[in-house]
Amino acid sequence: MQRYSPLQAALHWTSAALILFSLVFGTLVLKFLPNDASKLTPLRAHMIVGGVIGLIIVARLVLRFATRQPDRFKSGSAFLDASAPIVHGAMYLGVIGMVTSGIALAIFAGLPAIVFGGSGAALPQDFWQYPPRFVHALFSKILIVLVGLHVAAAVYHQFVRKDRLFQRMGFTRS
Repeated sequence: MQRYSPLQAALHWTSAALILFSLVFGTLVLKFLPNDASKLTPLRAHMIVGGVIGLIIVARLVLRFATRQPDRFKSGSAFLDASAPIVHGAMYLGVIGMVTSGIALAIFAGLPAIVFGGSGAALPQDFWQYPPRFVHALFSKILIVLVGLHVAAAVYHQFVRKDRLFQRMGFTRS
């Protein structure tokens, strides 16, 4: 077996798109909005996407351990072969850390009632007063680096080594 299943590929690409969206949105949009009523809809979207990412990652992990996986790819480079599972595992941990710290931050800040419950309460003036905010920020930086490494490795394999590694996570049979 050399390819991931279509379901695994779909979950991979869906989670990749949502993670990129959430990282960019959180870093370049939410960070700069004032903590007033204008932030409620963007924050709601960020929280929903984060929850969906969490569910997809759980599904990916269940599939990974419950189904047969392709044989480990052998690139011919001991360094690349050793670093790939480390980066993949770190990305899973990074995403889980982002989701759990986001949930903790939401609970500490009372966001479920404010954002989804229509309580009418104001957003906290400063989310940094809650310890999970520091953790969420740290995981975002780590995840940005790991995603960058992952994308760089995929591009390297596809265009420099030309070893067809990219096809393992594709949908076509060619």
